[in-house]
Amino acid sequence: MAVNFKRVSFLLALVMTVAAILTPSVISGENRFSDLQIHKHLKRLNKPPLKSIKSPDGDVIDCVPITDQPALAHPLLINHTVQMRPSFNPESVFSESKVSSKCNDITQLWHVNGKCPEDTVPIRRTRKQDLYRASSVEKFGMKSQKSIPKPKSYEPASVLTQNGHQHAIMYVEDGVFYGAKAKINVWNPDVEMPNEFSLAQIWVLGGNFNSDLNSIEAGWQVSPQLYGDTRTRLFTYWTSDAYQGTGCYNLLCSGFVQVNREIAMGGSISPLSGYGNSQYDITILIWKDPKEGHWWLQFGEKYIIGYWPASLFSYLSESASMIEWGGEVVNSQSEEGKHTTTQMGSGRFAEEGWGKASYFKNVQVVDGSNELRNPENLQVFTDQENCYNVKSGDGGSWGSHFYYGGPANLVSGNAGKDCGNWWLRVGEELVGYWPGSLFTSLKDKAEEVYWGGGIANEMTGGRHTTTTMGSGHFAGEWYKKASYFRKVMTVDGANTLREAENLHPTTDNDNCYSVKEGQSGSSYWGRGTHFFYGGPGRNANQVSTFNKVWSTYEGGPDNLGATFFEPSSVPSGFSILGYYAQPNNHQLFGWVLTARDLSSDTLKSPLDYTLVANTESLKTKQDGPGYIWQPVPPDGYQAVGLLVTTTSQKPPLDKLRCVRSDLTEQCEADTWIWGTNGVNVSNLRPNIRGTQATGVCVGTFTWQPQNSSPPSLACLKNTKLNFSTMPNGSQIGVLFNTYSPLIHLHPDEEYLPSSVNWYFSNGALLYKQGQESNPNPIESNGANLPQGGSNDGSYWLDLPRDKKAKERVKKGDLRNTKAYLHIKPMLGATFTDIAIWLFYPFNGPARAKVKFINLPLGRIGEHIGDWEHVTLRISNFTGELWRVFLSQHSGGVWLDACDLEFQGGGSNKPVAYASLHGHAMYAKPGLVLQGDGDVGIRNDTAKSKKVVDTGLGYEVVAAEYEGGGVVEPPWLNYYRKWGPKIDYSVDDDVKRVARLLPGALKKAFDNFAKKIPDEVYGEDGPTGPKLKGNWAGDEK
Repeated sequence: MAVNFKRVSFLLALVMTVAAILTPSVISGENRFSDLQIHKHLKRLNKPPLKSIKSPDGDVIDCVPITDQPALAHPLLINHTVQMRPSFNPESVFSESKVSSKCNDITQLWHVNGKCPEDTVPIRRTRKQDLYRASSVEKFGMKSQKSIPKPKSYEPASVLTQNGHQHAIMYVEDGVFYGAKAKINVWNPDVEMPNEFSLAQIWVLGGNFNSDLNSIEAGWQVSPQLYGDTRTRLFTYWTSDAYQGTGCYNLLCSGFVQVNREIAMGGSISPLSGYGNSQYDITILIWKDPKEGHWWLQFGEKYIIGYWPASLFSYLSESASMIEWGGEVVNSQSEEGKHTTTQMGSGRFAEEGWGKASYFKNVQVVDGSNELRNPENLQVFTDQENCYNVKSGDGGSWGSHFYYGGPANLVSGNAGKDCGNWWLRVGEELVGYWPGSLFTSLKDKAEEVYWGGGIANEMTGGRHTTTTMGSGHFAGEWYKKASYFRKVMTVDGANTLREAENLHPTTDNDNCYSVKEGQSGSSYWGRGTHFFYGGPGRNANQVSTFNKVWSTYEGGPDNLGATFFEPSSVPSGFSILGYYAQPNNHQLFGWVLTARDLSSDTLKSPLDYTLVANTESLKTKQDGPGYIWQPVPPDGYQAVGLLVTTTSQKPPLDKLRCVRSDLTEQCEADTWIWGTNGVNVSNLRPNIRGTQATGVCVGTFTWQPQNSSPPSLACLKNTKLNFSTMPNGSQIGVLFNTYSPLIHLHPDEEYLPSSVNWYFSNGALLYKQGQESNPNPIESNGANLPQGGSNDGSYWLDLPRDKKAKERVKKGDLRNTKAYLHIKPMLGATFTDIAIWLFYPFNGPARAKVKFINLPLGRIGEHIGDWEHVTLRISNFTGELWRVFLSQHSGGVWLDACDLEFQGGGSNKPVAYASLHGHAMYAKPGLVLQGDGDVGIRNDTAKSKKVVDTGLGYEVVAAEYEGGGVVEPPWLNYYRKWGPKIDYSVDDDVKRVARLLPGALKKAFDNFAKKIPDEVYGEDGPTGPKLKGNWAGDEK
C-alpha cells in the first residue's frame, strides 16, 4: 500500500473550440430569405469603403466615409450634423492609487494589418452567411424581447426562465442618472449552442420594462449566431421600445453615430484573461452630453467611439432611471426543461475571486453635475443562482465592484443497485454509499489504498502555489505542528479491520510538502500506523501590484525620472521584504518577493530604521521630498530591501521583515534605475549567478549616496535547490510555444541560418591538425565529431571544398533552420531561462559608416560558423515572461518584456531583429552603430519576409536539471572550433577604404580603425554553445 502525499498533474492543454454554424437550406420552398432580400440588406449595411483591411481573425474591416455610415439613414437623422466630440466629459471625483503591472493594452486584431484613414470609420463587413444565421433579415442584429434583467419583486422568475435569458448583475434603481462606467474583466466563455450568447455589459435604462423601455448597452460578448465564431468581441446595443422593433447591435442598423477611426464595433478584442493567469479588463463609459443631449460611448481611457443621438429616445432623452452592470447568457433549452452549458464570465462562480472569477470594478454613475460618483444603494440580482451567481464588494482602489458568473449546468450521477456498494462512515454515523454499479475495477475489490493530502496547483510551467497542505507545516515538525493521519487500517476479505502493511510514503515535491511515517504501537496513537504530512507550499510569493509612494521627474534613463512603489495585494500571511522602484521611461512592469514565516524564526521585524536619504536637498523635479529608510535587523538577520516614505517620521516596525542570515546571500547592483547629483539607484541581484547558484533575486533596489557606502542589503537563498520548481518536458513545450520569438532577418541578408544537421549533410568537413589534406565528412547528427576535451586547436570545422558547394552552403537554408533550446534554472531556480541558439554557416563582411558615407570593409568581420542566441527569462512563480536577453557580438543586452515588440493579435511572442551579415540581435528595426559619433561599424536591421519563427522548428538539446531526461546530440559536446582560424593582414583593406575619404573623414576613419578589436583582423570560427560562459552561468 502507499501513503500518498499529493497527486497533482499540471494540465497544460491548448483547447480549440469549434462552433457549429447552421446554414439554412437553399432548396426552393425551404429557404427563408430570397437572394434579393439578402442583396438589398447587404447593400444597406456595407457602404462603399475608401479602404478595406483583412483582419487575422477573418473579419474584413471597411473604412467608410464618416458621412456615409448607416446611422445617418435613420429617419430622425436625415439632416443630422455629426458631432465629432462631446461638449463635456464627465469628471472623476477620485483617482485610483493602485497600479497594474500589465504592459499590454487591450486592442483589436485588425490593427496589425493597418488603420483607417482620417474622416472614415471602421465597420465590420456583413456577409451573406451572417444573414443566413438570423431568424429573418428584418431581425438580423436584434436581440429578442425580455433580454434585460428585471430584478423587481413583481417580476416572477418563471418569466425570465421561460424566455431563456439569465443574468447575474449589480444594479441601482429609482434615481436620476446621466451615465455609467466600469472596468469589465474580459474572458472567452464557452457557448454551447450557435443561437446562444454570453456577454458582460452595462445597461443604461429608462421607461417601462414591458412596452416602451429605452436601453443603451455596451460591453463584450461571444455570439456565434451574430458573428459566426466564438471570439470575444466589443459590442453596443440600443432600443427605444423594449426590443420590439427598434435598435440593433453595433452598426447593423441606423442609430449609433460613430466618430472614431480606430475601434470597430463587433471587432474581436485581445488579450484575454486566463484562469489563474494574467487578467485584462476594458473600461466602458456611457454618458449624456449636458449640452447636446446625446449619449456618448468611450472605450478605454482614450477612445471616444461615438454617440446615440438624443432624438432616438423618449425616456432617455432626459435621463436614465436605472443602471445595471453584469453578465447575461441565453439558455436556448429552457423550454425543454434543460439548461445550457454556456458559461457566464470566466465560467467560475463568484466566490473563486481574483484570477478565477470574472469581475466588474470601479463601478460608477454620472450625476447631474456631470461627475462620476460611487453609486449608492447598490443591489445584486441573479435568477439562476445554482448556475450563475454574483458577489459584491466595496472599498480600496477597486471602489464598488463585484465578481459574477458561473459554469451553468453541472452534470450529476444516478444511484444504482443495492449490492456490492462502497459505504462511507464518519465517526459512528453512516453517511451513505457509492453504488457498486458505478464502477468496473472497484466492483469486487480495491487493489490500492492511498491516505494523505492533496492540493490543486493550477499554476503551470513549473510554478507552484502558496496553498498549504494540512497544517501548513512540514512533517518533520511532528505533533501539534504538522498534520497527521493515525490508526491507518485496511479492511480484508473477511470484512475485518487490519493494520496496513507494506506502506510506502511518497511525495512528488518535497520542497513544498513532505510525509514522514511514525512508529506503530505508541500509547497515544494506539492500534494502527500513523504518519505526519503537509507543508507550506511556496514560502515566497511574487507580487506585481503596487501603490505609488514617491516620484522624481528627471534624471535616470531618458532623463524621465523614476517612481518608488509599495507592494500591494500581499497574500494573507505574507510579509513585505522591501519596496520596488523603476525608471519612468516605460510602463510599470516589475515585482518583488514577499515571504511568510511558518517556523517563527525565519522572519523578524527590524529593531529600528536608519535614514539613508532625504531628497529635499536634491536639485531635481520631484513629488516633494522622499525619505529612504534602511531597516536595522536583529542579530542573525539581514535586511533585503529599503522603504520609502514622504514624511520624516520613521515607518512602523511591522511594515516589513528581515530575513534570517543563513537564508540570505550577498548581492550587487544590477540595472540602473535612476541617478542625479551623485546619487545612483539600481536593482539588486545575487553576486553569484548560475545554474547551480542558490541566490534569489528579491526585486528590491539599493540607494547609493555620493561619497558613502551603499546600504547593507542581501538577496535570498534557496536552501532546497532540488529544481522541483522547474518545468518538466511537457511544460517546457507549453512555455516555449507561448513565448517563442519571431526573428526578422534583414531583407538583404544573403547568409541565412540553417539546422546543424543540414550543414553537416551538405558537405561540412572535420579537419584535424597535421592531417589537413584529408578532412572527414561529418555524420548528420555529428556522431563522428570528437567529444569533450577542450578547445586545444587540434580540430576544426570548415565549409565544403568544392567551390559551388561552398558558396551554396555559406548561404544557409532558411527552410531547414532549427532553434536549439537549452533549458536552465536561474536565480536559485526561481526563474527558467530558455536559451535559444541559432546556427549560421557563415558570418558576412562588415560595413562602416563614416559620417554620411557608407563603406564595405572587405573581409573584416567574416568567419565560418556563427552561433547567436536569444534567452527568455520566465518566472517560476507566475509563468510570465520577465526579461529577454539579445546577444550582440561578444556581449548583449537584457530588456524587460514590456519594452519589447510582440507579434500581433494579442500574442505573447516577442520579436527580435538580426543584423545584416553580423546576425547580432536587436529589439527594434533600424541602425545601431558600433563606434563613436557618426563613425563605426553598421548593424542594420529591418522587417522582412525572411523570418525565423522559432516555435515552428525547435529541439530541446539540454536541460541538465532533468537528470538525463533530455538526450544531448553529439554535436553539442564537440568542444572545438566551428570554423578555421585564418590569420591575415587587412591593412590593405583599411588603406583602400581610407583613400576614398576626404581629409577630415579620413582622419575620423583612421581613429576608428585603430579601435577595431584584434580578433576582427582575421577569421576565427566560434566554439559551440556549451563553451560559452552563459551555458552554466548568467548572461553578461
